[in-house]
Amino acid sequence: MLNMNRMWLMTAAGAVLALVACTRADSAHTGGPCSADLAKHCPNVTQGGGKRYFCLQKNFKSLSPGCQKQIEKRRKKAAEHRANGKGKGLHGPCGSDIQKHCKDVPSGGGKIRDCLTEHKSELSNACKNSLGD
Repeated sequence: MLNMNRMWLMTAAGAVLALVACTRADSAHTGGPCSADLAKHCPNVTQGGGKRYFCLQKNFKSLSPGCQKQIEKRRKKAAEHRANGKGKGLHGPCGSDIQKHCKDVPSGGGKIRDCLTEHKSELSNACKNSLGD
């Protein structure tokens, strides 16, 4: 039960960190290399919660080269954060294990957790500990 409570707490903290990161990414597009792309592809998308950033990602192939470069930089930084244990939820302690065993598994609905559980005997100790029993 204690492991389950700890996991919920870690997940909640990770969600808050992800929301803060998305909000920062969202506000960074105002007045930057993606301004024209926002006006063209996301005119009715309001700022906050990463909505504009996700709209730009959805339209990535149609974006200007400068905006594409900005989006790629943010994707790379987010991937580095997850790999270094600074990402949300399981991605922190399990980042390298996810890359090794579950990199093609879509997130959401506990799919990554299920994948990690299937490979539990092959996981790092930090990841095993974060999964609990």
